[in-house]
Amino acid sequence: MTDTASTARTLPPLCPSWCTTTHADNVAEGGDPGEHWGPSRAVTLQTIHNEIDRRVERDGGGGCEMWLGQRALEDRYGFESAPLVEFQVEDINQGRALVKLTSGEARTLARQLESLADVIDLGPA
Repeated sequence: MTDTASTARTLPPLCPSWCTTTHADNVAEGGDPGEHWGPSRAVTLQTIHNEIDRRVERDGGGGCEMWLGQRALEDRYGFESAPLVEFQVEDINQGRALVKLTSGEARTLARQLESLADVIDLGPA
């Protein structure tokens, strides 16, 4: 059984508007109550075959996962870190990479990815 008064003292009094963390559950499970997590998105990487000879160019599996994260200060008033979009890519043959982006960097990356995808699908501008 959890001591409600003790738990209430350790919970952050302020969360970012996007925070979906159930802080009381984190504390009950021994986690850090000062971690703010937001919505996440995931994409599974599919197997890629060469269009001409059908050989496998990338094995399927792994994927991309994105989420929002921010840490609170020790006293739980204010934030220790900037809010970040955390982007992790895992390829079963190449390993894993985690990139932490500001909201502006994430928007820039999204536009650049879309632009490159358009070149593949629509040809150069």
